[in-house]
Amino acid sequence: MVLMMLMKQQPAFSQTPADENNIRAIFNKMQQAWAANDYGYTKYDILDPNAILINPIGMYWKNKVEITKGLQYLGEVRFKYFKTIEDSIVSIRFLSPSVALVIVHATDEVKQDFAMAGETTANKKGERSESWRTNTLIKGNDSWKITSITVTHIVK
Repeated sequence: MVLMMLMKQQPAFSQTPADENNIRAIFNKMQQAWAANDYGYTKYDILDPNAILINPIGMYWKNKVEITKGLQYLGEVRFKYFKTIEDSIVSIRFLSPSVALVIVHATDEVKQDFAMAGETTANKKGERSESWRTNTLIKGNDSWKITSITVTHIVK
């Protein structure tokens, strides 16, 4: 009986099918943007103005403007040489009615040999890289926005 009372006091965060569909739509827009070489998501309003992004080498961008600028720069010197093989949502977990955690697994393949300025080794055509993206989304005014992205490179 005590256990049943405790369980009743625990918050239950349930999402609606519409919430999950809206979150999936954001990630579909991300994929569409990258396919169009819009690495800063300039055509879509998917980032919260105060969003943060931490990339695999530890760069920390602290708002939508910095994220857009950083991703556009990396798009020109790095991302344009890759094609997406996989970009899949592995998990959507609602932490509250207005906060969701979305885990994405991505695999990219080098389309042509290239080296970024300052790199000592070239990226070779056909090489693949994998990463996990941990995304936190918040809901405000009935709209979901990405508020944080952490990208972790998978080393094999």
